[in-house]
Amino acid sequence: MKPSVLRSGKALCLYLALCFCLLCICAGADSFNGYTSSVITVGSSVSFGHYEQDGSWQNGSEPIVWDVLDIDGDSALLISRKLLDCVQYHSRETAVAWGNSDIRWWLNSSFYQSAFNESEKSCIIQSLVSGTLDYVFLPNRNQVLSYGLCDTGCDTTPYAAGRGVQIGQSTGKGCWWVRMDVTHANGNAQFVGTRGNVYDTNRVTIGNNGVRPCIVASVYALQSGGYNTGSSATPVPQQNTGYYVTGTTKQKLATRCGPSTDYDETHTYNLGVGTQVRVLRYEVTRGTAWVEVEFKYGGEWVRAWTGKKRIDCAEAVNLSGDYRAQGSGYVSRETPGWFGPGSDYRILYTSVASGTYVDILSSSGSWYLIEFMVPGSKLIHRAWVPKDRISK
Repeated sequence: MKPSVLRSGKALCLYLALCFCLLCICAGADSFNGYTSSVITVGSSVSFGHYEQDGSWQNGSEPIVWDVLDIDGDSALLISRKLLDCVQYHSRETAVAWGNSDIRWWLNSSFYQSAFNESEKSCIIQSLVSGTLDYVFLPNRNQVLSYGLCDTGCDTTPYAAGRGVQIGQSTGKGCWWVRMDVTHANGNAQFVGTRGNVYDTNRVTIGNNGVRPCIVASVYALQSGGYNTGSSATPVPQQNTGYYVTGTTKQKLATRCGPSTDYDETHTYNLGVGTQVRVLRYEVTRGTAWVEVEFKYGGEWVRAWTGKKRIDCAEAVNLSGDYRAQGSGYVSRETPGWFGPGSDYRILYTSVASGTYVDILSSSGSWYLIEFMVPGSKLIHRAWVPKDRISK
């Protein structure tokens, strides 16, 4: 019997070892892409995420090297060592706030989705940047100067160079965009030149400036390759999980924040005829039918009201009507206002002033829908804000 027991024990050990190897393989399926463990300190570097850099798509994307600029508790401020791409700051020649700029949308949608897998995304800490909550952003002028980012210029990846980044003949360094905290009156945007100086003479539509992204990530996660359980990211609820019906667009969606022309105009969206949207509410105001719709635009969610004539949805009449005031309060500290109850919705207003009196119309998770007036405007404004920004 003893030899049989021994053989059984060896078989069990072999089986357990095989299971362990399989578990390790499975666990690595969504682990850090090419992550290399290291001690994270100011001035060190870390490989985190992947992006096309050598200009050859056949061999896949390459690991992104980030320099550590600053550390505050478990939060590390990182900036890419090289210019990773070449995009416009904004597609239209106009004075544009950071929250409305095309480059911000690109960084937090296309770049964010391409560069990081789900495990890596969980370790990036969402940050309040120029009145917006962002996962990826550009450094502003103060950061460029205080961290010495313009002292030696910045190298450009072959991919970014191929996309059109201007490179200095004498320095071999590329130009790159700087975040504008305050909208430039004449529509210019700031950038770092090939010699390392900061300028503000480029139009926002210039197509030869590179992108040098910044992120804030968990020090613990970067050092251990694990998830950050202490992230300060704002909780993001799922999109509307209540009752809704599906509709399709019949024309461009001119939207307002409420169901009448008494409310502030938000934006006109050209989604294309026949695009599916969620229809959440139905309201008739002074003989005009309105619907509250929800859809994705530029990688972000939008929830807004539009005329029923723009949506093909017969079932909309069965939905609940407009929101009603449930209480009141005031804004305890300046805050952005969002299109919906979550930071993955688009920013509607870059700033709602501290002390603003508001009616509270609805609640969803850690968010309030508020209604308020703005000095100098006769239109009514609505927006979703975190509950901790409102005092009753």
